[in-house]
Amino acid sequence: MSSVFHQFQVQDKDLFRQYLPMGGRICDQSFTNLFCWQDFYHNHWTVLEDRLVIRCLIYGEHRTGYMILPDIRSERLSALLAQLQEDQKEPLTLINLSEEEVDWLQAHYPGQWGIDHNRDYDDYLYETARFQSFNGKKLAAKRNHVNKFQKTYEYSYEPLSAKWFDDCLRLDQEWQSIRGEDSPQAEAERTVIKKAFDNMEALGILGGVLLSSGKPIAFTYGSPLNEETFCIHIEKADTRYEGVYPMMAQLFAQHLPSQYRYLDREEDLGLSGLRKSKESYHPVRMEKKHIAIMMDKTQLEMVDVWTRCFEDEPAFVHSFLARHYLRENAFLHTESDRVVATCFLIVCETEIGRIGYLYAIATLPEYRHRGIAEQLVRQAIERCRELHLSAVALIPASQHLADYYRRIGFSSEAVPIRFLSSLVLGTGNTAEDNALLMPLDPALNIPPILQARPIV
Repeated sequence: MSSVFHQFQVQDKDLFRQYLPMGGRICDQSFTNLFCWQDFYHNHWTVLEDRLVIRCLIYGEHRTGYMILPDIRSERLSALLAQLQEDQKEPLTLINLSEEEVDWLQAHYPGQWGIDHNRDYDDYLYETARFQSFNGKKLAAKRNHVNKFQKTYEYSYEPLSAKWFDDCLRLDQEWQSIRGEDSPQAEAERTVIKKAFDNMEALGILGGVLLSSGKPIAFTYGSPLNEETFCIHIEKADTRYEGVYPMMAQLFAQHLPSQYRYLDREEDLGLSGLRKSKESYHPVRMEKKHIAIMMDKTQLEMVDVWTRCFEDEPAFVHSFLARHYLRENAFLHTESDRVVATCFLIVCETEIGRIGYLYAIATLPEYRHRGIAEQLVRQAIERCRELHLSAVALIPASQHLADYYRRIGFSSEAVPIRFLSSLVLGTGNTAEDNALLMPLDPALNIPPILQARPIV
C-alpha cells in the first residue's frame, strides 16, 4: 500500500478536527478514545482519497477493520477501497457505519457487502438535563438512591485534577480486584486511564471526583464528542457506598458546561449487568453501529451453501462472517471452481481453557455421501491441535450425525454448552445445545455445563 499508517500522537487531534469539524457521532470517533486505547486495539491512521482512515483490530482481537471519517459517502470510495485491499488477507471490513452509510453502500455497491449490526456495541445517548435532576417517574429509583446517599454519607465533589490521580488509580485497582477483573481489556484499561491522566489537558478531558471524609470514592471523566454531546469514557466507584454511581453521575452532569445537551455513555459490550444499569437510566436513543464485510466470490458461495443447507437468512450468515470469519479457520471444499462444502472453527474461552467449536458443517445435497464433511472436520481438528486448544466441540443435528461423529473420535456423552454471544451459535434452542467433545488434553475435567465465550 502506498500510504503509511501512523501511530496516534496528541498533536494529531488538530488533524482530526479537519475531518470531523463538528465532532464525532459515536464514542469510537472520539480522539481521546482512539489515542488512549491505541495499544490495545492497534489503532493507526492515514489519509486516503479525501478521507481519514483509522485501522484497528476489531474488538481488540484478530481481524482488521477500517473506520472512514467523516463518512464513506464519497465518489472516491472505490479508489480508497482498492488501496485498502492491497495488503488484506481477510475480507475488507468497514466498521462503525451509520444506518445512512449502510443504505448508501448497498445502493452504490449492490450485493457486494454483508452487513452486521451488533446491539452489544451501540452507544447509549442520554439527555444531560435528566441526569442533573433525575426528575420524572422513570428515574425515581435513581433519585431515591441519590437522596439516600446524601442523607447517609458526608461527601464533597471536586473537578478531577492531578492531585487526585494517584488516589483514582488506586481506586481503580481496588475496583478491578473486587470484581475479579483479570481480562486483557481490564488490564489494558488501567494503562488507558493513566494515559488519559498524563495527557488530560491536551486531550480536553473533563472529570470529577466524589469524596467522602476527604477520600475519593468515585471518579469519572470524558471528553467532548461534538458541539452538543459529551462522551463519558470512564466511571469507577467504591460500591460499598450505596447509591455512589447515580450520585457521581448527577454531580458530574451538574458541573458540565451548559452547551452539552447530551451524554454519550458508550456501549455495554453485551455484559448483562452493565446493560441493565445503562438501560435503567433510560437513554433518549441508541446510536447504532454497523459492520460491512466485502463479499468476494468465495464468501458469496459460502453464503449460498449455508442458506441452502440450513435455510438461515443471508443476513444471519453475513453477521457470522462479520464477527467470526477468519480465512485460516474456514475449511472449504471446492469442485468445478465453486465452494460446495464448509466447516467453520470458532475459538472459545471456557472453564477448560480455549476450545475449538466446529460450526456450520454443511455440504450441498448433490455432493453428499462422499466423505467431504469428514475431511473438513479432520482438517479443523488438526488446526485445533496447531493452536494448542484443549478440546474440540460440535453440536450434532441428529442422532445419526452424533453416531457418525463418535466414530471419528468425539465423546459418547454430550455436554450442555452455553454460548456467551448475542449471535445464535447453537441450535436456536438452548435445551438442545448439547455438544460432543474431543479432548486434546487427556487431563481435562469436563464441567456439567460448558460456558463458551467466542473470541471474535
